Amino acid sequence: MRPLSDFEFEYILTDLEHKGVTEKHIQLELADHIGCLVEESPLLETNFMRAYELVVSTFKLDSLGDLQRKILLSENLKFQAMKKSTYIFGALSAILMVTGAIFKTYHLAGAGVIILLASVLIVFVFLPMLFYTTYKEEPSKLSLALSVIGFTVAAAMLLGLLFKIMHWPGANIMLLSGQVAIVVGFFPAYVLSIFRNAPNRQKVPMFILLIAVAASVLVMRSSISYSYDVKEIYINRYKTALVASKLIALDSDAITDTVNTEAVTDIKVQANQLIALLETARTKVLSEIGDSLTIDSRRLESDRVTNRIMLSQEYGHQIHEAVDAFNKKMKGYAKSERTQMIVESYLTGLPRLVHTPVLITLIDIAEMERNIRMVEYEVLKDLSNS
Repeated sequence: MRPLSDFEFEYILTDLEHKGVTEKHIQLELADHIGCLVEESPLLETNFMRAYELVVSTFKLDSLGDLQRKILLSENLKFQAMKKSTYIFGALSAILMVTGAIFKTYHLAGAGVIILLASVLIVFVFLPMLFYTTYKEEPSKLSLALSVIGFTVAAAMLLGLLFKIMHWPGANIMLLSGQVAIVVGFFPAYVLSIFRNAPNRQKVPMFILLIAVAASVLVMRSSISYSYDVKEIYINRYKTALVASKLIALDSDAITDTVNTEAVTDIKVQANQLIALLETARTKVLSEIGDSLTIDSRRLESDRVTNRIMLSQEYGHQIHEAVDAFNKKMKGYAKSERTQMIVESYLTGLPRLVHTPVLITLIDIAEMERNIRMVEYEVLKDLSNS
């Protein structure tokens, strides 16, 4: 075994540069490694080129440029810190998403804030960092396209889930487009790209993290559905509000039996007209789910029924206008400051009555009926005492 000459070593350096290794320190390390292998070859005694070609044939020549890039990335402390941060933010967002879903399912305080924070972390921190680091490690037109499409699709799907849980408009459109695109197009292509390009040891942790984040989003999706316990609580709340409305109406009737003035008559007429409007809207919503509100009622979680009645048939607009008019009229009849404050507290901050599930809409309508009866009773009592 003889050592390489300076000319032979210089030839290796030049050949590596032609093959895409341009960084001097990486050239030297690779040339030193290849040189050691060449020196161990018995062909070196008679033919350097033959010995060199035999050693180099064991390398993937088209991957030497990729090898240099990966070495540079491994030496880039900022990039390595970003990769670690990607794992941290991915794990943190998955934990927050599951926690928020649990809080939302059991209607604990802070659920909306936790889900919103998790969504922001995933959409604006984890996904951009994930796609950026993936592209830097495997730069190509396919990788860039997958990164851009993947971020857009994942963001649309996740924000759609967030909008659905928070009962914001536009949720169904984002959910449908995101789910179709991510299931049919992006996810299979992205996984295939990772498995084709990344070494085995590198693809496992990132793939596991992707699955964890996806699973956490699915858990959040499940929190949209109400459990039987929650449905029972909501239905009891709905029934309690209706019973309270009837009992308060009886108290109001008792007052009108003793005080019969034009103002009392007007208050009763205004209240009854508004209650009739609310009952009509409530009846229409109930008819869509079979006129029976039970735990097994179908479409309790549908917001399409609510939107069709409250938006398309404009009941939501009519109710809000009627309540505003009733509010002003009752303040005019109220004699004491206390009664005016009661009117204000019961008739302001009305629920939207749109983009909400059927069950929530029915509760909102029933509680509005109760509040109107309470205002009616308090104003009548105020007039009877004056």
